[in-house]
Amino acid sequence: MKPVSPNLIADRIRMTFEAYRQDFDAITQKAQKRFEKEEWHQIQQDSQERLNLYKSTLPQLAQALRQEFGPSIEDLAFWPQVKPLYAQAIAHRPDVEIAETFYNSLFTRLFQHRDIEDAYLFKYETQHQRPAQAPEIIYQHYPLSEIDATLKAILADFALDVPYAQPDLDVAHIAARLQAEILPTPMPGEAAIEMHRAVFFRNKGAYLVGRLCLSQQHTPFVLALLSQEGKIFCDALILDENTVSILFSFTRSYFLVQTPAPSATVAFLKSLLPRKEYAELYNSIGFSKHGKTEFIRSFTAHLQNTEDQFVIAPGIRGMVMAVFTLPSYNVVFKLIKDYFDPPKQTTRGQVKENTNWCRATTGWAAWPIPTNSRILNLTVAALRPNCWPS
Repeated sequence: MKPVSPNLIADRIRMTFEAYRQDFDAITQKAQKRFEKEEWHQIQQDSQERLNLYKSTLPQLAQALRQEFGPSIEDLAFWPQVKPLYAQAIAHRPDVEIAETFYNSLFTRLFQHRDIEDAYLFKYETQHQRPAQAPEIIYQHYPLSEIDATLKAILADFALDVPYAQPDLDVAHIAARLQAEILPTPMPGEAAIEMHRAVFFRNKGAYLVGRLCLSQQHTPFVLALLSQEGKIFCDALILDENTVSILFSFTRSYFLVQTPAPSATVAFLKSLLPRKEYAELYNSIGFSKHGKTEFIRSFTAHLQNTEDQFVIAPGIRGMVMAVFTLPSYNVVFKLIKDYFDPPKQTTRGQVKENTNWCRATTGWAAWPIPTNSRILNLTVAALRPNCWPS
């Protein structure tokens, strides 16, 4: 076994992360062909494979480090040296926040969620320390001086390798609805549509995601495309925030969308959905682990600025889980009980297995709360302070 080398460990983590992202992007890039060929079963398999990448990569990396460096890999003494070396190695990356979460996941796996301190991992958000991505990298700007011409340009720029069935009819329908529901008369000179450069694919749909820019206000502009019998047509135009919010809800499966700079894509989506949490937006584009990181940071910050007490959630008491909430935070937390009341025959192990299945299919599951200092009327051994998602 080799002596512990912070430089070598940081490099191992960086190389493994780069390989993970290459595999992630390779799967994502298949989505367009799957859509064009109407390979619906295969696109679901791709989504599942991409979701499983993270949980297969981390155990392999942890095991490789243990084999290379032995028990010394779990010596905290040198990890304050590893973190800055790794941070320097990834600082140029447009997905640096995903790289930081990857590092965190490895650390918490090695140390079983102990010693969650900023000296050892990326406990706090560092996005504000990095320059923003240039807008033109993320979206294309289309002036709305002539509606039909603008819509034709959008459809042409996002043309796939399968032709539109009736592009002129699609443009006419879209223009008619825009003029009837949202566009003012006369049109302001700065009016425009800004479209995210990458198409969002999911199941049988493809979505062109953009925003209408009218008098410094942003309104969602989302075109839903379907592919049938070798032709593509516009199935729907979505203009209201609530419907788009459902489209990007955590109850839906992830989008397959090429995102070299995830934070920039999330910022663009946030401009359409200002009430949507960053955690949910990261989750919607396939970065569920970083979504959990965003949630923990947001929730921890909220706890530091409120004196609210945790309370049992209102409603009928469940037989399998204890459910509690914070009155000022729009989230409920669930903990599996150690014993279930009759007539429940389910075991704790079976419930955990089902939860793991939900994690595998949706990416979301419960994880420990970062503090237990204000939980009332709950005695749960599994609730641990200062925890972090793995």
